[in-house]
Amino acid sequence: MKKLIYLLSLLTIVLVSCEKDDTKTNSDSILTLANIDGQVSLYDEFGNTTSSERMFVKAEGNGQYYIGETQKDGSFLVPNVPYFNNYTISFEKEGFGSYKIYRFDHQYTGAAGEIDEVPRLSKKSSAYCTALFTNVVDDEVEFQLAVAGGSNNGKRVFRLLFHTIALISNETFSHNSPKYTLNASSQSITLTKAMLEEMGLESGVSYYVQAYGDSYYSNSYFDDYAQRKVLPNLGFLEGQTVPTGSFTMP
Repeated sequence: MKKLIYLLSLLTIVLVSCEKDDTKTNSDSILTLANIDGQVSLYDEFGNTTSSERMFVKAEGNGQYYIGETQKDGSFLVPNVPYFNNYTISFEKEGFGSYKIYRFDHQYTGAAGEIDEVPRLSKKSSAYCTALFTNVVDDEVEFQLAVAGGSNNGKRVFRLLFHTIALISNETFSHNSPKYTLNASSQSITLTKAMLEEMGLESGVSYYVQAYGDSYYSNSYFDDYAQRKVLPNLGFLEGQTVPTGSFTMP
């Protein structure tokens, strides 16, 4: 009888021990990471498709970052990324302007996190401005440009940047124009007061202005942290001063 009681007690201990070993906590049973995948399309500065491979895609958040790379068709996968609701997704490739998507919510769905946006990203412009003069006549401002560098059958895409301070640059500007197509190496862009006001310029205020080449797809985005518009594909000559003009808004 004593032996039977002892054996039953031993069996109970073994069963309880096995049950404890097999039990999983909630944190053990819930997945904590998954891949992030998506797609991009890459182009040269004139809008012609080019190979979409070897662009680095970085998911950065919560003090960590995770990197993937695009394939020839532009698809990409960033592997084993922990769930977090505020990732910044960055796209970078040599010769191309950068691009960013903010506040990507990577949450548990039982599958990979999908980035819905399919960015169209261009190479940086190789066109640049060599001279810039301004002339105000009545309610119009004429911007006389001399340009050089890359062209598509003699055509170049340019954009004007404005600021109220002299320290204007491709990164420091308050307003920007749409893109204009120039058909010659020396050409004028005439804008009316109404057109400039649509860009946010104010009557009677003095502005500095610079001109930059731009690409078919400008890669523009709004930087959530710096609270400014970013134009990553602007063309200028490294190490040389960008010509600057000035005028008083009519």
